[in-house]
Amino acid sequence: MRRTWLTTGMVAGALAVAAAVASAGVAPPAAVQRDAGPRRLVLSAAASTLTPAVGRPVTIRARARDGAGRALRDVRVRVTWTLPDEVVRATKTTGRTGRVSFTRSLGAELGGREVVVQVRAAWRGQVRSRSLRLTVTPEAPAGRLDPAALVYEGAFHLPGPSGTSSWGWSGDGLTYDPGGDPGGDADGCAGSLFGIGHDWQHDVSEVSIPAPVISAGKHPADLPLARTLQPFANVRGALYPDLGDEIRRADIEYVAPGGGHSEGRLFLGWGRHMQLGEANATHMWCGLDLSAPDPQGPWSIGGYEDYVTCDYLFSVDPTWAAAHAPGMLLATGRFRDGGQGTMGPSILLFSPAAADSTAVGGTLPALPLLLYDNVWNSEEHILAGYHHSDEWSGAAWVTAGDGSAAGRSAVVFAGTKGTGDCWYGFSDGTVWPDEPPYPPIPPDGERGWWSSGFTGELLFYDPADLAAVAAGSLDPDRPQPYATLPLDDFLFAVRSDQQKHHVGAIAFDRAHGRLFVMEPLADGDDSIVHVWQVR
Repeated sequence: MRRTWLTTGMVAGALAVAAAVASAGVAPPAAVQRDAGPRRLVLSAAASTLTPAVGRPVTIRARARDGAGRALRDVRVRVTWTLPDEVVRATKTTGRTGRVSFTRSLGAELGGREVVVQVRAAWRGQVRSRSLRLTVTPEAPAGRLDPAALVYEGAFHLPGPSGTSSWGWSGDGLTYDPGGDPGGDADGCAGSLFGIGHDWQHDVSEVSIPAPVISAGKHPADLPLARTLQPFANVRGALYPDLGDEIRRADIEYVAPGGGHSEGRLFLGWGRHMQLGEANATHMWCGLDLSAPDPQGPWSIGGYEDYVTCDYLFSVDPTWAAAHAPGMLLATGRFRDGGQGTMGPSILLFSPAAADSTAVGGTLPALPLLLYDNVWNSEEHILAGYHHSDEWSGAAWVTAGDGSAAGRSAVVFAGTKGTGDCWYGFSDGTVWPDEPPYPPIPPDGERGWWSSGFTGELLFYDPADLAAVAAGSLDPDRPQPYATLPLDDFLFAVRSDQQKHHVGAIAFDRAHGRLFVMEPLADGDDSIVHVWQVR
């Protein structure tokens, strides 16, 4: 679960950072620079992929700026698709961000053919154009996991408070332990789940996995109840004295025995919402016995800043790792709203074994597989359809088939995607300006990044694209998702179009092909867990 409201302390922190940047003589980002000359229209355009597969959506995104890099409103942008047998046009007008996007699926009749897309922008008598050439592939690559392979099995709800915390206001971390609950196979749901509880404590508990149930009326009372196997406990100890308790970021991932360890371990990453420019030691590990976790660490991930490392954690497909990044069996990343880390999700691989030979506080070598631009640099290579209000709260490397190189797989991100217009301000459409005069604060009072609507969804990335990044033949800012899976029809607590935080952390059971997705605040204040089976 992700909360993006700003407190007085957070605003003060942001102002302090700005003051520090100014005193250091560093120029502010182009988006806030001012010049006295005439405003010149600058148009950039890109496609989510230059080789779309038939039947799959391709998104054309356009951005209008002036010569100083400031976003331009009210720019009329027209996209023309020149298809072999017809010409299709669509027009939109830019809002506060200066961005618009156009999405279209290409039919089977276009397989193997070229499509020319012309992007034209007009503003105050100025006209700019860009052309894109797409080659439509006849079918999707065989190794990609089709979203249709995920079959919804139902959900279960979580037990009451235990130990030092509860599942209220939870959803930040989840992982599957194949050896957990050894006596619980009678219901056909082997293993257990470790999860992070209430935001205020971020303690860890272990629960059983009951057989999920589909509730036609979406009533939590219809769902089976998981059992507490280990009560909530603080597994961090005193490793993070500066973590604080204001909008933390965290996740947890099980690592199997090996590399000199006879038992499994839990790796965790920790961060805070406000960490601009920080590159801290963020990741640790502990044992599976929550009553005596013996926490170790922390370590930095590749020296990268916290805004791209200390949120979701997930295991890498071991077959893929052996071929492309030996030993790097864990992946981590983070999405920070407002584009301050990357304008889309991130992926950095690291080796859990490296923690055994690296001094506490040191740096674990990392391999970036996905790192888009951010608001401090060019902002050119970003997630297709990106909004500053997006939330990507969990990730998993999902595999199907026999697990061999020929099997189907995808790196899947779970989150809440902004749609329509995007602005900084309040949910009622009030835009908060960069400088006075400021508008009245509306009744909801929750200032942050907003969009016209939000949808829960899964993003699917092709591991073949990530292999190309690992090999150095593709830059880490270039992979784009090849498919999405909408989630809202399965969720219990989506009550309005502008609701945030549809889903939280996710976990994957590779042995049985089960994907677990947390939905926060779905059972009163508690989360529930949804289950998909990979067929």
